[in-house]
Amino acid sequence: MNPDGFESNKWEMLRQVQLKGHVDSHFGRATLVKPRELNWKTYDTKKWEVNKKAVIDKEIQTLIGGLTGSKAIPRNESEAAGREYQILLVGLGTPIIPIFIEQYHWMDLIVVEKDPIFSYFAKKWFGMREHPNLRILHADSISFMQFAVAQRHEFDAVLINVCKDYVDERPCPADVYLERSTMEVIRNCVKEETGMAGVNTRSNVKKHEKEVANAYDNVFPMCFDYPGDHKQLHVERYKSTVCFNREHTPFWLGYERDYTLATYHDWFFYI
Repeated sequence: MNPDGFESNKWEMLRQVQLKGHVDSHFGRATLVKPRELNWKTYDTKKWEVNKKAVIDKEIQTLIGGLTGSKAIPRNESEAAGREYQILLVGLGTPIIPIFIEQYHWMDLIVVEKDPIFSYFAKKWFGMREHPNLRILHADSISFMQFAVAQRHEFDAVLINVCKDYVDERPCPADVYLERSTMEVIRNCVKEETGMAGVNTRSNVKKHEKEVANAYDNVFPMCFDYPGDHKQLHVERYKSTVCFNREHTPFWLGYERDYTLATYHDWFFYI
């Protein structure tokens, strides 16, 4: 027999990686796929699979949405026209970005994560698997980006998803990603005319995301906090910074459709 609310979807189960003793200091969350019926065979949530099509953290939504919204990455297979687009993800965390992007085979993802424990968590608890379009590299991310620049290799998109590993009012990004030398390396990794960079700016401090956007705007031709100016998607604490190597109008302006976060898969392709 199911508890009240289970069959009517009034509750859901989450899985997350967090700092010990601090529920709010997490590295991302995933919803779990509920069994059709709850009984002694199915009650163990450790065995429940992760819903790979759901993204519940607003800052991760804005990072992923920035890929196609900025037009750095095509939103569907026909627009991709048989080409693969390469994305560099710096920081694995809870692997929401890789497992969500996995369903779009024209997106080629390289993840640089310094701490192997996150790969262990990702594979054991979140169902992430490596394959030709998803490679995990355990290395210092800045050194890797410097190497890419030296090899004259550019990415269609670079996503910075590295947060501090201690409790802080401004957890994201980690301090080193606000240093000018690091931001310059990130810019040099992004394709000149068509690429974008996104930075997780989750914070409990008001206007932190604007401070991050302003810092990156001193290096990139154009940056803005996203989706700070959108009437439907204004979330003060959970945003990202989106940057371009060219002048670019904020991509949600001029679109009058009402958006909802209820079905994120639709919102991901909203333009």
